[in-house]
Amino acid sequence: MYCNNCGKEISTNATFCPNCGTSVNNNMNKGTNINSNLSNTNSSMGTNVNNNINTMNNISNMNNMNYSNQVPVNNMNNYNNVPNLNNGVNTGNGNNKSKNNKTLIICLVVVIALILVIIAVLLLGKEDKDNIVADARTVLIYLCGSDLESQMGLATYDLSAIDPKKVDLDKMNIVVYTGGAKTWHNYIENDENAIYVLEEDGFVKKESYKKASMGNSSSLQTLLDYGYENYKADKYDLIMWNHGLGALGISSDELHFNDYLNLNEVSDALKKSNFNGDNKFETVVFRSCLNSTLEMATVFVPYANYFVASEEVTWGGVGSDLLGFLNDVTLEDSGVDFGKKFITSYEDNLNRLAKMYNSTLDEVFPISTYSILDLTKVDELENKLNLLFNDLNLDLNYYSIAKIRSNLYQYGSASGTSDYDTVDLYALVSKLKTISSNKADSVLTALDNVIVYNWSNNTHSNGLAIYFPYNSSSNVRQIHYNGYKNLDGLSDYYNFIKEFDDYQADAYGGGFSVVGKDEIKLAVTNKQATLEISNTDIDEFAKASYTIFTKNSNGTYLPVYVSDTFELAKNTYTVDLNTDLIKVTDKEDNSSVMLTLYGNAYGKAYSSAEVIGTTANHNANIYFNTDKDVAISKVLMTSKEESKGMFLDINEYESINFMRKNHNVLVNNSVVDNWETSFEEDNFQVSDYTFEKVAVDSNCYVMFKIYDVDNLYVYSDLVQVK
Repeated sequence: MYCNNCGKEISTNATFCPNCGTSVNNNMNKGTNINSNLSNTNSSMGTNVNNNINTMNNISNMNNMNYSNQVPVNNMNNYNNVPNLNNGVNTGNGNNKSKNNKTLIICLVVVIALILVIIAVLLLGKEDKDNIVADARTVLIYLCGSDLESQMGLATYDLSAIDPKKVDLDKMNIVVYTGGAKTWHNYIENDENAIYVLEEDGFVKKESYKKASMGNSSSLQTLLDYGYENYKADKYDLIMWNHGLGALGISSDELHFNDYLNLNEVSDALKKSNFNGDNKFETVVFRSCLNSTLEMATVFVPYANYFVASEEVTWGGVGSDLLGFLNDVTLEDSGVDFGKKFITSYEDNLNRLAKMYNSTLDEVFPISTYSILDLTKVDELENKLNLLFNDLNLDLNYYSIAKIRSNLYQYGSASGTSDYDTVDLYALVSKLKTISSNKADSVLTALDNVIVYNWSNNTHSNGLAIYFPYNSSSNVRQIHYNGYKNLDGLSDYYNFIKEFDDYQADAYGGGFSVVGKDEIKLAVTNKQATLEISNTDIDEFAKASYTIFTKNSNGTYLPVYVSDTFELAKNTYTVDLNTDLIKVTDKEDNSSVMLTLYGNAYGKAYSSAEVIGTTANHNANIYFNTDKDVAISKVLMTSKEESKGMFLDINEYESINFMRKNHNVLVNNSVVDNWETSFEEDNFQVSDYTFEKVAVDSNCYVMFKIYDVDNLYVYSDLVQVK
C-alpha cells in the first residue's frame, strides 16, 4: 500500500511510514472519510451555486469557483491508493486496486461537476426567464399626464391605441411610468406614481410609488432603473410624453406647480442609469412640443443613438392614437425605422384631426415638423459650431447679427409666447455665411450629417433648433443659461449668446427706439402703402409690421388687421392692403361688429376671443378660412400657459366673446407710448351668428410699427387709405 501523506509505497504489515513517519492507522482513517468529503463537496458546491447565482454573469464563472475548503481535485492522488474505501481492509493486489480507485474517484468528480453545471444553468435560466427576454426590445414611456390628460384625456387616447393583440409580447416589453395629472380618464390613479406593463389583457400595474413630482430627476431615474433591471433586452427605447419647453426641458407636472425636468435634471437621471457606453438607448422620442433643440440633443449624446423630436409646437386631440405606432415596431427596427414609424403615426393623426374641421393638414397645421437626429454625429457639429461663433466679432457685426436674429422665425410663437427663443439652426447659420462663409459652410455640412430625416410642411423648419436669446425677459434668459452648466460641448456658443445678451441688455425692455421718427415717411395710393426709411437709419432697423384701422363714430380707431412682421432689408417697401377683413353678425337682432384679425407667418388670420361653456371658459385664438365663405378652421386654447396649443371644439361651447380694443390716437395723428385704449367684448351665441368678408375701403387707416435691432420700435403716422 501507499502512504497517504507522502505517497511512498509501504509494506502491508508496517506500523509507520519509513519515509515520513506517518501512522498507518491515520492513513487508513483518512481514506475512509473520502465518500463523506465528496458528499459534502457536492452539497457545498450546490449551496455556493445558489448563493452566488445572482452574481454570475455566465456559465464560465462556475469553472472559477473556489473549492479550497473542499477536497481539491489536484490533491486526489493522495487518496488514490487507499485499499478499501468502505472499510479500510486490503482485499487484493494494491496496485490494481489503486488504479481502479483512482479511476472511480475521477469519474465521480467529473459526474458531480457536470451535475453542478446543469443545476447552475437551470437556475440561471430560471432567473433570466423572469428578468430577461432574449431577442427582445424594451420601450420605456415617461408619461406625465398634466392638463393634457386631465382636461382632454390625451394620454388615455394614446395609451389605448397600444393593442396587446398586435404587439409581439414575446419580443416587446412596454413599460410606462405615470404621474403628474389631477385626473386620469382611465385606470391610472392620481394619488401615486406607478409602473404599468403591457400584458395580454392590457396594461397591468406592477409597482406603486408615493406621489412625487414628474419634474424630479429621481422620478425619471425610477423608470430607467426599473426598466433595465426587470426587462433586459437587446434594444431599449425611451418616449418622453408631455409638454415640451424648448431648450428649458420637459414634463410639466400640474400636481406640483408645473414643476418640470430641466436639462440638468434629465442629465442627472441619465448619468445614474445603466444606459451608456455599449448599452445606449436605440431611440429617444419626444412626444412633446419644441424639444428638437441642440441643447436637449446634447444631453442625450452619451446615452442614446437616435433622437426624435419637433422644433415646433405639436398637436393632439380627440381620438389621438399616436402611440399605436408601437403595434408595428419590431426588434429589427433601427432607431431611424422606429422614428419614422412614430412620425408617420403623428402625420396620420394630424390628417384625421384636420378632417374633423373639414379641412386638410396643411391648412389646419401649417407649421408641423418632426425630425430624426443621429446623436453619434453631434460632437462634430458642436465642434464646428463653436469655431463659427468664436469667430464672430460682435464689436464689428452686432447690428448685422441682431438683424438676422430679429427676422428668424421663432418657434412657439403659435402658442402666443416669446419665452422659448429657439430658432432653426440651419436658417441661422445660412444667414451668417455673409459674415463667416467658410466656417458657416462647415457647420451646415455637419448639420446635414446629424439630421438623417426631416418631415415638415413649412419652409423654415430644417430639423434642429437652437436657443438664441432675443425676445424673452432677462429672468427667463437666466433660467436658460443655467441649463448650459452640463453642456461642455457648447461652451463657445454659450459665451457668444451671453455676450450678445450684454450688448442688448441696455436697450431691452420695450418702448420707443432712439432712431428718430422724422426719418420715416408713409404714403398710401390705390390701397398700396409705401414705407420709406432714410438710408442713414436703415442699418439700425430690423423689421416692421402694419395695422389697418377703421374709424368709429366717436373718433376712436379699431384695429381690424394686424400683419405679421417682415424684414427691412431696403429703405423702401410697398405693401398691398387688399386683405380680407371679417364682420360677425348676430342672426337674431342683426347687429354686427368688425373683428380684429392677426396675420401670421403661415398666412392664416385669427381673432382673439373667450369661449364660454357650461363648466369652463377659455381664452382662445379662433382661426378662419377665407378661401371661399368665412368659416372657423380651428380653435386653440391660450388661457393657461401649460395648455396653450390645445384644440377646442367650438360646438361644445355656448357662446363666444370677441375682444376688441379701441384706440384714441393722440397728437396730430402720431402714436405715442400712452395712447388711450378702451376694451369691448361682443357676445355671440355659437349657433346664432354669421361671418362675412369685408373689403378695405376709405373708412380704413394704416400705420406701420418699425423695430430696430434691439427690438425697440417707432410708429409711422396714421394715414387714411385711398
